[in-house]
Amino acid sequence: MGSKNYKIQYSFTFPNNEKLDYEIELDQEFNYILHQSARKSDWTKLDFHKCENCPLISKDHPHCPIALNLHEIVEETKDKISHERATVEVIARERKYIKETDTQSGLISLFGLIMSTSACPHMEWFKPMARFHLPFATVDETMFRVLSVALIKDYFDERENLIADIQSVYQNIEKVNLGIIDRIRSHAQGDADANAIAALDLFGKLFEFELNSQFSTLRKYFE
Repeated sequence: MGSKNYKIQYSFTFPNNEKLDYEIELDQEFNYILHQSARKSDWTKLDFHKCENCPLISKDHPHCPIALNLHEIVEETKDKISHERATVEVIARERKYIKETDTQSGLISLFGLIMSTSACPHMEWFKPMARFHLPFATVDETMFRVLSVALIKDYFDERENLIADIQSVYQNIEKVNLGIIDRIRSHAQGDADANAIAALDLFGKLFEFELNSQFSTLRKYFE
């Protein structure tokens, strides 16, 4: 019987024929599986540019789980420039996606998947979205998916304060994003990695704006 783990393959092909391949493997509860041979660097240590809202302690978690899971990719792309063109192919169990885009856009999609499945307590909320991963999602698509997850969670949890719940999640995620950006900028020479996280953070800020406007952008599709 084959493994029940869920795998998603990301491949970046650059104009000079350089190719970078990454296989993301998630366990049955959609936790990122870090292979034992994975390298560790000083910038992945928990207390290095630690997020201000991090609840973990270094005695139990010597390394930041997000930084550790991003380590291999950041090491290989730390000299990449955001606007460098690439063909990005994403192969999931159900389908394949291919897009001619810039390096940053491919990394936004890949980083978002890894961060949401890392063992960071603040990222736990996003695991259902990882199961239904949508590469290269637009702001509107992300907003639709986040609101869908929130409503489904509200249904199962019988919560009433939906918007306050989402706002709390995104306020914590913003602090996590800033911490990861600081880590990467202290290590990488190029800007693609840090800008990819910054773009994810911008998505969050746009979503908070929509929360405050009672989802006016989405509401028009249902009127």
